[in-house]
Amino acid sequence: MMQDDWIHVCYAMHDGGGFAKYVGTSMASLLANTKARVALHLLHDATLTEEDRAKFSALVSCYGARARIAFYLLEQLAAERIAYLTREIAGMAESRFGPAALYRLLAADVLPKDISRIIYLDADTVVNLDIAALYAERTGENGFAVCREDVVTRGLPASQYLRTAGLVAGGKYFNSGVLLIDLAAYRHCVHDVLAGGVQLLRKCPECFCYDQDILNFFFAEGAADLPLRYNDFVVSARRVGEREIKPHIYHYAGKALDVMATEDAYNRLFVHCFAQTPWYDAAFLMRLTEHLRIAYESRKKTLARMTDLAAGRMRQLYGSAAMEPAVRDAFALRAGESYRIVVDAAGGLAVGRLIAAMKEKRDGLHIFFFDGYDALVPYLVRSGFEKEKDFFDGRIFLPAESGGWQLSGTDFFDVL
Repeated sequence: MMQDDWIHVCYAMHDGGGFAKYVGTSMASLLANTKARVALHLLHDATLTEEDRAKFSALVSCYGARARIAFYLLEQLAAERIAYLTREIAGMAESRFGPAALYRLLAADVLPKDISRIIYLDADTVVNLDIAALYAERTGENGFAVCREDVVTRGLPASQYLRTAGLVAGGKYFNSGVLLIDLAAYRHCVHDVLAGGVQLLRKCPECFCYDQDILNFFFAEGAADLPLRYNDFVVSARRVGEREIKPHIYHYAGKALDVMATEDAYNRLFVHCFAQTPWYDAAFLMRLTEHLRIAYESRKKTLARMTDLAAGRMRQLYGSAAMEPAVRDAFALRAGESYRIVVDAAGGLAVGRLIAAMKEKRDGLHIFFFDGYDALVPYLVRSGFEKEKDFFDGRIFLPAESGGWQLSGTDFFDVL
């Protein structure tokens, strides 16, 4: 059967623990929403366990003859390339993105030569559309079609060295989490891209998005633009107030997932897709229950400790105007106690004035109710206040819907 009869989609993974379920969730969402035949290609290393490999195969088998999966062990298929990259790029294995960040650069080397084009997807994507639409898009003169960072972040891109240094035009810098690649064009230059990419990272250690920076350096100019629907950042969609799920590819980059925040449509979409995978089984549910129990018991101990701290001390509360009603509902303030608004409407905090106010009530117990608490702690410690003796994060006393702590978050799900 000709390869061109299939839509080819590539993923890459290095599993430091629990990562396979994210790849599986993306695959499940893609297969559930696509009518055409899909060939999945998984670039991986020896960290892929036999159990997870079997689960990937079981997932794909649910879709019968219209889906298949191939595995590519890169230590065997691209041993020299891997050794070269590991040797030449300092800290590749310890990168916050992991070594898989560079595996996508090797797709042209290891995939069958009769595959003319591929879609590359990051593991933290959920495909809520028919992937055939993306596969039919045109690539640019250099063989790439991409979503620009300005687009996916709704005009608030993270600082990137290549942009600030003028090596890539600001509006051209793209996100590498969703790519459409003409493999024939890419194969002609892959050697130069790898060698040139190593040189780039040596000369520009400020580049921390290894594969993304390399790809931008070589392909930002000449790549075709893809619309937002193919790489919609969940954190950005939330920020601009979009609450309705659309036929998009959603990218859960930047700790966008919190499976305990069940009122959020994007979290519900992810969990719905995850529930269609073999990783959602009795063992997972038992681990989830145990982690919830541990989190709950830890919360009780923290509350007890905070209550002991408050005994006999005057409480001074600090937060935003928006948080004040919920705080006053949770705390019955006594004479001499107060709630001070220290966060402005834009989220700004005057740290100097705050510390001066705290020093006026040096013997009091200072309780904070705003998102910037963790960043504030070092300033308070340097000013002579002791964490969880003189001050603490009061959001633990508030319900999640009023701005209080969630029972858990992204990291919680990561370990299951």
